[in-house]
Amino acid sequence: MSKYIEQTREVCRYPFTDPHGTVLFEKVRYEILNPRPGGRQKTFRYFNPNAALPIDQRRKPAEADSILYNLPAVLAAVADGRIVHWTEGEADCDALTALGYATTSHHQGAGHVTPEQAAWLRGAERVVLWTDRDIPGAYDVRRRWHLLLAAGVPEDGIVIATALTGKDVRDHLAAGHSVTEAVAVDKATVTELAAQYTAAAARKAGYRAV
Repeated sequence: MSKYIEQTREVCRYPFTDPHGTVLFEKVRYEILNPRPGGRQKTFRYFNPNAALPIDQRRKPAEADSILYNLPAVLAAVADGRIVHWTEGEADCDALTALGYATTSHHQGAGHVTPEQAAWLRGAERVVLWTDRDIPGAYDVRRRWHLLLAAGVPEDGIVIATALTGKDVRDHLAAGHSVTEAVAVDKATVTELAAQYTAAAARKAGYRAV
C-alpha cells in the first residue's frame, strides 16, 4: 500500500504584528490538493520571518499565542470607543475589515484562545463576538466571552452574533446580508451548545481538539 503524502498549494498569508505594526509571524493557509475522502480541505502553517535559522522559520514563535490579528487597528478602535468585532478566523476578519469594521481574530483555531489575547481588548466598550454555526464554534465563543469578562470588559458590552445564512461571517456576507442583519445569539444558548463539545466531535469536524 502506497503511503499517503499530502499535496498542498499556498493560498494566502495572514500577517500578525505587534502593536506598532511590525510583523512577528505569518499564518500561511494552504489548500489540500488531494484530500482524503471526507477529510479536511485546508491546512495552516507558520512562517517566522525573524527566525535566526531557516529551519526555525516554520516554527511558531514563542510570543504567538499572546497576539491578536489586526492588532494596531483594534487597539485604535478600543482607544476611540468604537465597536470591535472578533471572529473565529482570519478570512472572516478580513471580510469585515474590508467593509470598514475594526475586526480581529485569534490564530490557533476554535477553543484555543488565550487570556493574553483577550487582554488586548481591556477597556473596550462593546465587542461583537461572531460564532460559527457548529458546536466547536459555540465552545470557542463561550471561551472568548468569559476571557473578555476576566479582562474587565463589561457583560452588557459583549454581544454574540452568528450568520443569518450559512456557517460563518463570509457565508453571511456572500449571501448579500449586512452586518446589522446578523442573528443575535442568547448567551444561555451558547452555554448549552458549548456543553455538548467533545474532542472527538471537534476532530471529526476538522478542528484541532482542545
